[in-house]
Amino acid sequence: MNKSLVSVIIPVYNVEKYLRECLDSVINQTFRDIEIICVDDGSTDASPEILAEYAAKDARIIVLRQENQFAGVARNNGMKIARGKYLSFLDADDVFEPQMLEKMAARAEAEKTDIVICRCDRFDDETKKHEKIPWTLKTQFSDVPASSVFSYENFKNHAFDFCIGWTWDKLFSAEFIRDSGLYFSATRSTNDAYFTFCAVLEAKRIALVEEILVHQRVHKTSLSRSREKDFLCFWNAVREIKNRLVKNEKLWNDVETGFISWLIDFVLWHFGTLNDSVHAEFSDYLRNVADPEFGLSDYPRERFNDAKKHKKYLELLTRGLPLVSVVIPVYNVEKYLRECLDSVINQTFRDIEIICVDDGSTDASPEILAEYAAKDARIKVISKKNSGYGNTMNVGLEACTGEYVGIVESDDYIVPEMFEELYREAQKRDLDFVKGDFCRFYGDLKNRRFERNYLTVPKNYNKVFDMRETLLPFRFSMHTWTGIYRRKYLSDNEIGWNNTPGAAYQDNGFFFLSLVHARRVFFINKAYYMLRRDNPNSSVHRRDQVYAMNKEYDYIRHRLENAPEIWEKVKFEWSRKKFHSYMFTFNRIGEEFLSEFTARFSAEFQAMESEGILRENEFSKSEWKRIKLLLRSPNDFLRDAIAKKQKASAKPAVRLPAFLVRLGACFILNKAARKRWRARHLNLGAGCP
Repeated sequence: MNKSLVSVIIPVYNVEKYLRECLDSVINQTFRDIEIICVDDGSTDASPEILAEYAAKDARIIVLRQENQFAGVARNNGMKIARGKYLSFLDADDVFEPQMLEKMAARAEAEKTDIVICRCDRFDDETKKHEKIPWTLKTQFSDVPASSVFSYENFKNHAFDFCIGWTWDKLFSAEFIRDSGLYFSATRSTNDAYFTFCAVLEAKRIALVEEILVHQRVHKTSLSRSREKDFLCFWNAVREIKNRLVKNEKLWNDVETGFISWLIDFVLWHFGTLNDSVHAEFSDYLRNVADPEFGLSDYPRERFNDAKKHKKYLELLTRGLPLVSVVIPVYNVEKYLRECLDSVINQTFRDIEIICVDDGSTDASPEILAEYAAKDARIKVISKKNSGYGNTMNVGLEACTGEYVGIVESDDYIVPEMFEELYREAQKRDLDFVKGDFCRFYGDLKNRRFERNYLTVPKNYNKVFDMRETLLPFRFSMHTWTGIYRRKYLSDNEIGWNNTPGAAYQDNGFFFLSLVHARRVFFINKAYYMLRRDNPNSSVHRRDQVYAMNKEYDYIRHRLENAPEIWEKVKFEWSRKKFHSYMFTFNRIGEEFLSEFTARFSAEFQAMESEGILRENEFSKSEWKRIKLLLRSPNDFLRDAIAKKQKASAKPAVRLPAFLVRLGACFILNKAARKRWRARHLNLGAGCP
């Protein structure tokens, strides 16, 4: 057989309804110098008979037959015998315009191209109405005129959305394809993506024909309508693409951003074509296999061509999972546990999971947890031997599957709208974490007193902080359980709790590590968390952990020093927080420990002074005065601190004028006036129940 200028390869599978129209559009081309290779992929309808009929009438038609192996293998087999200088591919239910091959071949011959691309449209098989699809060829992404010859270097950032990864709107140089070793994937669907995209990226000369020369048929039985039969085919294609591209370092560096953006777009589109019955399975595979493999969610948001689609991708990644995981550490809190659990299960935000980690309780806490878990499927109980708060929290965090993680101590409780409002803010602003205020409370349900605690001053609320640009949030309250944290952010930065035994101050380390890496943090001027301060078993009353705070700050420093550039940036914040935390400890431990604690306090700060990480302008005047006294004379510091402590605890009697006594009585009786006055002047109870 003489060599033809163009080989047209048509895979055929059960298309008896459309095959004649397809073949007619090819044999009636104005360009006659073609061979037509039809590869029957094991059809079970009348398609083989139609092929035989047409082959008998037109000597340019060659018919190959294979067992059903899908269109990719059919095209590969067609390429093996193709003799044309150029390769054209057409699906057996689509249609060429009569001048398709003449115009494409003329452009290829004139420009000596590797690939020529034309425009196409689609038509509905039932209505026969045609729809323009200009997005299949986005010439606005190229920096050259449509009349010029170009390569991928003219549209690097859009190398994967410049055109679509199908073949039938393209004409390929057979020599270029043979030299590149490209082939079609042996999968049910998406078998042309590897061939097409790699060809477009590796071609040195690409040209366009700005005319609609191909018509894509859309019908109910088309393969694109049944991808759920093997919905992961496209992952095989993108693996093949990436594996090939990374071997060419320059090419991969040029197109990596475009590849990731395209892949996220492709995932969203592919998901949208699938039947609801496989959505959960698709998301599960994406979350557990594909996303870790390709690292899509690890890419900085600003690197994506379309940030909105990136956000939709993250939503798809967490589809089917709870939006917020709530970790509740439990240890001998039978008296308070029900109130805590009730406040969590009755949240207005229902899409949560509740991870209760029992740290070897010896009271009725395990029975209460079992009771609640039997009534609410969202509750998961993890029981373990007693190992302390840090390990308990890490076990709970490891079990979380939600997009965000919240913390509720088992002797505290939260207001009903806490997680709904925090999650809404986190989603709207794409936050690493968001926190609200809290209220301390004393007394039982019948006689409960609240004190409002603010995380910061009014001007710092309701704005996004980026820790790369400011260290101001280090000056805010150190509490960790008033907010929610993006779980992936915690995981990516290996943020957790120090695994020291006991239950003392591990939230200091979590506070530091969760803040130091953050790019988007937000604080809301509303109290959501109710902190109990009358639990006699609470860690705030334990006196046996004298040096737990010291160990915690050693741990924080060790973690920060693993990233020297971060340590250099925050070391003064660490020293300031350390002073405040040590003073907090000093005021809480038993008097019998004060002398030895002060000695160690002084020794550590003397070492810090020698290292140059104590800086006067980080402290108030009174704080710096106390530090200098601590460094110069620990005994004088101890006497001075004890005196201040005793003075603060003293309650001197005050004789008030009679009119103030009467005014006070009226004030006490007027609850509304009292509440307004407290909110205005003392900031106590404002926003609390």
